[in-house]
Order: sequence, then C-alpha cells, then structure tokens
Amino acid sequence: MKAKKILRTGLLNSFFQVAFLAVIYVVGRTAHLGGGPTSRFLILAALVFVPCIIWALFFYFQDRYAPEPLPNIVASFIAGMAAASLGVIPLFTVLFRIPEWIYASFPLFVLGSFFIKAAMACILLYIVLRYGFLPLKEFDEPVDGMVYGAIAGTGFAFVYTLHYLAGHPSFTLYVIAFTATVNVLIYSSVGSLMGYMIGRAKFQRTNIVVSSLSAMSLGILILGTYHLISELFFVSGVSHAFWFCFISVFIYSLVILAFCYRKIRKISEKISPDTDMPAPKYNFLTTLYIICLFGLAAVIAHQGLLGKTFENSDYGLSFRYPHTLLTTRLTGFAQRPTVPRHFAKILLFAENSSPSFSLTVKAHPNDLSGKDPDPLKYVEAVTPTSFLVENIIISGKKTYRVAYSYLEKNQAKENLFPNFIEVYTDIIITENSIFSFTYKAESSQFKEGLAVYNNILKSLEWNK
Repeated sequence: MKAKKILRTGLLNSFFQVAFLAVIYVVGRTAHLGGGPTSRFLILAALVFVPCIIWALFFYFQDRYAPEPLPNIVASFIAGMAAASLGVIPLFTVLFRIPEWIYASFPLFVLGSFFIKAAMACILLYIVLRYGFLPLKEFDEPVDGMVYGAIAGTGFAFVYTLHYLAGHPSFTLYVIAFTATVNVLIYSSVGSLMGYMIGRAKFQRTNIVVSSLSAMSLGILILGTYHLISELFFVSGVSHAFWFCFISVFIYSLVILAFCYRKIRKISEKISPDTDMPAPKYNFLTTLYIICLFGLAAVIAHQGLLGKTFENSDYGLSFRYPHTLLTTRLTGFAQRPTVPRHFAKILLFAENSSPSFSLTVKAHPNDLSGKDPDPLKYVEAVTPTSFLVENIIISGKKTYRVAYSYLEKNQAKENLFPNFIEVYTDIIITENSIFSFTYKAESSQFKEGLAVYNNILKSLEWNK
C-alpha cells in the first residue's frame, strides 16, 4: 500500500471523527433524545452508527491490491455484532453479573476490567477472526487481517455501545456521540491489531499458537488499560474529562495502527499477492488458554458476587450481602410506640437501589419463657392491610415468617397515591435473643429483590 494513500485516508478519517464529535458537542451538549421509545432508539442507533461507518470505510479502502469482497465485509461487521449481542453482553449481565460488583472496590474493578470485560471481548473477537475469516481464500495479503479485525471490532462496538446507552436515557447527545466514538476507536483498533497478529502466522508461517496467544494477551492488556484509564479520568474530576479521554484514546488507536502498518509493510515486501498460503490448523493450547481465562473470570466474579460480610460478635451472627446494598450501622435502640417497654437494638439498616428494597436487622431480648412470640411486636407497620404467619427454618433456627403489606403515603407530593408496600419479617429465635430480619419493598420491586434477600438468609451463620 502506498504511504501517501495511508496518510490521506488516515487523515480523512481523523478529520471526520473529530468533526463529528465537535458538531455534536456544539448542537447537543445539553440536548437529550426526544420523542417516543421507537424514535429515540432510531436516533440513538444513527448517532452510534455514524462513527462506525466512518471507521469501517477507512479500513475497507486501505486494502493493498484489491478491496475485500463486499459480502465478506458485511459478514465481518455482522460477526462482530453477534459476538457482542450473543456472547459478551449475556456473559457480562447474566453469567458474571459484573454490574453488581465491579465498582465495589478498586481491586475488583482492575481484575474485572482486565480478566472479564477485556478478556471476554478479545476471546470472541479472536474466535471470529481465527475460525471465521483466516481460512478464507480471499484472506490473501497481510492487511486483510487488519481489515476484517477492524470491521469486526466496529460491529462489536456498535452493539455494545447501543446496549450501554439504551440503559442510560438521560445522557445528552454529546455523551452519546462521545461514547460511540471512543468505543469504535478502541474496539476497531484492538480488532485490527488482533487481525494482524493472527494473520501474520499465515504469511510468515510462524507458530499459530504464539500468534494466537499474543493476539489475545495484547488485546486484553490494551482493552483493560483503556477501561482503567477512562474510568480514572472521570473519577478524578478532571475538567473536560470527555475531551481528554477522547484525545488519549484517539492517540492510543493511532499508535496501534502505526505499529500494525509498520509490521505489515515488512511482511508485504517478502510475499507475492498471489502466494497460496494454507490456513493454520486447530491447536489445543489456544483452547486451553481460553478455558483458563474463563475459569479465572468465574473466580473473580464469584468473589465479587460474595459481597461484603456483616458480623456482630456481641450477638454472634454474621451474613453476607451484595455490594449494591448500601448499609448503615446503628448502635441505638428503637422502640415501637404501640408496644410499651419493647426495645430492640438496630444492628443494621440497608437499602438497595436496583431492585429497590430495604433490609433492617434488629435484636430483641428473649423474654418468651418458652411461649410463642406475638408477631405484631416485631412488624414495622402499625396497621398492616394483610397479615400471614408461617413457621420456617432459617440457618437451623426456628423462624416465624410474617408476611404483610400496608399503604405508605408518598411524602414528596401530597396529591400522589400511597405506595403499596409488601414486607417479610422473619423472627428468628435463639437462646438469648430474638432477631427480626425485615425485608421491605414496593409491590413492583418485591419479587425481584426477594432473590437477593433469600441469598442473604442462606449465608446467615451463628457463632454462639
């Protein structure tokens, strides 16, 4: 490929990327998506697609001898979309559930960024390139690996960005354009780097194991570093953090591309475009490496999902709760106004945002003398609208589960209807104390949050 053509197409792409973001910054710095759900999604998809198509065309027109067949280009974009929609997004949200724990601590964020977010993306991009496009007869020159890798990365960024932005309807047009542009830059660049490294084994006849492991490892390092640096830009409160992040990622991607082209020029000088290069065969070590990455990701996610530990040595109980549960320890006592001389020590009060619910743990003196407890002494509602008691066992202890509901007046606006609140109060009887675990949520959130509450009860342990 002629250097002048590389420079011309590269500068043209750079101009459009910066110009697109600058225009959106001017016209949409404070503007939000309007209209109904369908129109908002279409506008969102269009905003995300613009930087995708710019970057994809940049790579498509850089082919040295002849552009790749258009069906192959479309297929690589669709394959990247499938890698995100059918692979990475379900892995992130369903299997590893990273939104629940990745921001809980700095070590978890670093490990999750490198060995789950970056690793899963690179594994799927590797599978697309190695088994989808490397065997093709049209893969006949070194730059083809960059073309297929970049466009697959662009398709990946398109779906991944749409999924992320769809969950943040409050974002302005500028934030949407920034997110789309940065994701396209980083994922297409990493895709092109992986495509070059995987493809070089075909043209240099190097070890496919080394090339594959190097491609995934370097991709993980670059993507993980990107997640870490971009997060630090915003957490640190730097002025104009969006532009600083964009410029750094843009330079980051240009360095990657410059490295690839320098290597590809050396390879291209030694081969003929008509050389028949056999595609490398399947190897076991690469598969083992992928399995190990999945295993490491599972261990990290498991540790993150274990959450935090609540422990009270005075009362001899402990349990685990998720990182999303914001807790406050209270050392005072609470008194039910309708039950004279009945005091309870509040051990823990916690609230969860999504799903929305609260959890209160109290310790009461055991003054039953072998009698059955009066459930009304332990419920929080003065006048529940419904009331049901059943006997269950929690962590080996006899428990009375009180299920009830009540209407809670909305304190924000007097003209709003009261909220319908559903509650479980589990009364656990021990030798010296009676503990009440009160799980409370609005009716629409009750079932979703109940799974979290049940996991807390399963982790309950007694030390006395």
